[in-house]
Amino acid sequence: MFIAIDKGNSNVNPPINAYNGGLFAYDEILDKLTIKDEMFTHIKELASYDFESDLNVNILGHIFEQSLSDLEQLKGEIEGVSQDKQKSKRKKDGIFYTPEYITRYIVEQTVGKYLDENPQMLETITILDPACGCFFA
Repeated sequence: MFIAIDKGNSNVNPPINAYNGGLFAYDEILDKLTIKDEMFTHIKELASYDFESDLNVNILGHIFEQSLSDLEQLKGEIEGVSQDKQKSKRKKDGIFYTPEYITRYIVEQTVGKYLDENPQMLETITILDPACGCFFA
């Protein structure tokens, strides 16, 4: 499933577009991970939770930002390198979650206006957001 999300799969209906964000990319360590069956009881319980009403997109954005910092810190600990919070990759490269109201405004002023004027292009338009996604090396 993760390969299909990462690389895409046009042989299923509906087709799965390639995500290419690195989130679902092959990871040697994770691929060797074995999860015991009893853990799936907890996973099933989590899956029944109503995240939509309790976790909005802004909260998830902040969780994402924090996870970048946490991953960088863990990587530093594994490599035996001290992490300077003032020079963290996130701060140095300006990696931040964009709040929904800002994203909405940008879309309304650009793609939204274009599609209002050219509704026939909805199914064929291609959009590049070079700042979209996560980069963590």
